Amino acid sequence: GRWDEALKTLMEAHKLNPQYAQLTYEIGLCHMALRKYEEAESWMNRCIAINPRQLTAHLQKATIAILAHGDMDNAQDGLRSLPSHPLTDYALLTVDLMAGRNKEALGRLKSLDYEQYQEQHLYFHKDLAYAAVYHAMKNPVLQKAHAEKARAAVEKLVIAQPCDPRYRAALGLACAYLGREDEAVEEAERAVNLYPESKDAAQGPIYLHNLARVCAIIGKKEKAARYLEHLLAVPYCEYLWDIVSVPALRIDSRWASLRDVPRFQGLLKPAPGSAAGL
Repeated sequence: GRWDEALKTLMEAHKLNPQYAQLTYEIGLCHMALRKYEEAESWMNRCIAINPRQLTAHLQKATIAILAHGDMDNAQDGLRSLPSHPLTDYALLTVDLMAGRNKEALGRLKSLDYEQYQEQHLYFHKDLAYAAVYHAMKNPVLQKAHAEKARAAVEKLVIAQPCDPRYRAALGLACAYLGREDEAVEEAERAVNLYPESKDAAQGPIYLHNLARVCAIIGKKEKAARYLEHLLAVPYCEYLWDIVSVPALRIDSRWASLRDVPRFQGLLKPAPGSAAGL
């Protein structure tokens, strides 16, 4: 969590090896975490210039368009030009859900030829994604049918690896879509406790983001808004589906249920010049 020191060290390394694409990407990520989006985009562009095939830099450049400006059209245009990859699929699906383009999201899910995908801090399950779309479409029958399939699959993973926060987070979401409120919160909180911000300031907050999502789904609006308030106050970095900014919250339909909550309304009106408002 010593972001200024991290950036200083990265910049010193860059002087020694300015053509190392991954290093320019890490500098861009550091600026993203600090919500210095103009600088972040500049460094992502440098990374792409060095290595045009670095998918992560392209993904983050599209993410910056939303985080900095709430520009989903520009982000989607950028993502559509990228090679086929599960991370690209998930980013496009996220933009569809943010924009409320639920039919497009369903079409995108139906076109996927895989059921699950995993990264270091990501667990994607197709049925869990379907549950999210049907939740947005206010179709509780199909929402619960897909959530139950996801729950059954994820529970097996939790039994096999009970200390993996990815599976606890996913199980929390599945239970939330099933209306099993206590279990949903319990599992999402376990994920937070297994990988807290105190353990990893850069990516620990993504599990708090998941807990906020669970709380929003089950109607614990004040808690969800409080968690979002914290996430806006701390630097952290990850992919589009796990991070927030004020411009993104203003246009993200997935948080629409919180718009009548005074605390959430207050998040959208930050003090002039504050980091969260950039």
